[in-house]
Amino acid sequence: MTELESSLINEVKTLSEKFDRLLEAVGKGALAASSDKTFGEWLNEWYETYKVPKGLKPSYLERIREYIDKYLLPKLGDIRLCDLDGAILQEYINGLSAANARKKQSLIINESLNKAVALRLIPHNPFAAVDLPKSKSKHYRPLEYDEQVALLKEVTTEKYKAVMWVLCCTGMRIGELLALNASDIDYRNGVIRVDKDMDIQTGTLNDTPKTETSIRTIPFLPSLEPYLKVLSQTPLTYNGIRLYFKRKYAKFGFKGLNLHSFRHTFISLCYAAGISLKKIQTMAGHSDVNLTLNVYTHVLKKGGSKFLQYIKQLKKEVDC
Repeated sequence: MTELESSLINEVKTLSEKFDRLLEAVGKGALAASSDKTFGEWLNEWYETYKVPKGLKPSYLERIREYIDKYLLPKLGDIRLCDLDGAILQEYINGLSAANARKKQSLIINESLNKAVALRLIPHNPFAAVDLPKSKSKHYRPLEYDEQVALLKEVTTEKYKAVMWVLCCTGMRIGELLALNASDIDYRNGVIRVDKDMDIQTGTLNDTPKTETSIRTIPFLPSLEPYLKVLSQTPLTYNGIRLYFKRKYAKFGFKGLNLHSFRHTFISLCYAAGISLKKIQTMAGHSDVNLTLNVYTHVLKKGGSKFLQYIKQLKKEVDC
């Protein structure tokens, strides 16, 4: 090694040590500045500074705000940010019995603390030490053929009959159906344009649906037109539809069904009719064909219904 090379190495080493000391000083300064900041204060700052400006759906932002105000601030808000540790967070998460609430709040806590680390408000994310309790995903089943037949006879109210037919024959999500209007339906070409949805919790109309692949056109046959016209002309609410079918399920003693079961029914009927999996995925608006196959496709018991007859006719159109 030459004297010049040795000198350069020593100089680089010295500069590196100075840089490390500078970073440490900056970090300590940030930690000192945030030493009295509570987790609640940081959550509010994080929400206003880093979530609101992103242009997220209003309904999504409202949900985050609700979780912060209703759950996180009352339980964790007064704890200083620098005092928040894995044990405190683990105890809080363990106390949440609802899997969905646990998942949503964990995402908020983790994301906000990751940002705090990036800003050097805290040296590390204490949520990294938290073990999330395992929970089974709850997936609703489709209607079996005998259940379809029973409901087709039972549901005589025009608007709810239209809801059931359209959901079972198009696979639309309930939020997409509630956002449907007359201009979305092309009767001449037999397609429904899905490019928006309604938040079923707040009733807010979203300009974009659940995901990018949810923007799609769904084919329909002339026999579905009367039901589509009823829906486009009749005011409907999520709770009204949900309670109506909940009572019908209870009357027959049907278990494991909800409104989303109609979507499962459509996909399972398409599969039973022999429509290609790729076409089913497109009509359902799924981004992953494995989701279509593994979660939504169910093998129905032997039988038949008017819905299956419709889907068999639809196959002739979509396979052309």
